[in-house]
Amino acid sequence: LVAKQWSAVSAEPRKARPERSEGNAHIPHLHIENTRHVMYNCLMTNNPEQHQDPRVARTKEAIQGVFKKMVCEMTYEKITVKAITQAARINRNTFYLHYNCVDDVLAEIQAKHSSEYTAIVSGFDQLKDTGKLVRSFFEYMEAQDDFFKRVTCDSRFDYIRERMQNRVTKQAAESHPLKGLDQSVRNILLTFNNCIVLLYRQWVADGRKIPMEEMIELATTLLENGMKGFRGK
Repeated sequence: LVAKQWSAVSAEPRKARPERSEGNAHIPHLHIENTRHVMYNCLMTNNPEQHQDPRVARTKEAIQGVFKKMVCEMTYEKITVKAITQAARINRNTFYLHYNCVDDVLAEIQAKHSSEYTAIVSGFDQLKDTGKLVRSFFEYMEAQDDFFKRVTCDSRFDYIRERMQNRVTKQAAESHPLKGLDQSVRNILLTFNNCIVLLYRQWVADGRKIPMEEMIELATTLLENGMKGFRGK
């Protein structure tokens, strides 16, 4: 049935696509959640096996690879659909089959990383497992590519990083130790735990001069006992 639907769609004459803004001047207000072309969503819904199509996987891998390279080499605002399709050697219709805009490519990468990290820390007690949380974050970050490290550490990408961080924080807020607490108290505790990101960023900014094991120990001490804990070492 899906094959017939796709054949019917393909047989229709292509209508001119409305002009799209190539720039990302709206970047502070990204519409991240609109993450698929409508036709592609329809086909995916009716045929889950399409997710495993190696052609789809290769195309999206090419798009995301080019996108990541561009993020590391230029400002986000200068990345356009035209630039991505030219570098990936695909046509614009192929791009729009998978994504509505550049923001959607970023959204899919964000969702992947957020899901991976959430799976790693989901079993940790947010109130008791500070050392495990710190170690997991540092080790996860150090295993990532330059793109992800840049998004995390470069202040120009704070609006992107915050979206990813909010996904993880929302999941953590539902964990057993925090679920029974007042919402305002939970927010404060989770915000404090997110200081791990700031400590990691400063460590990277300083050129990782402190050995990672020592840095993990230092970050854990500060988060568990504050400056008093550091003075008592």
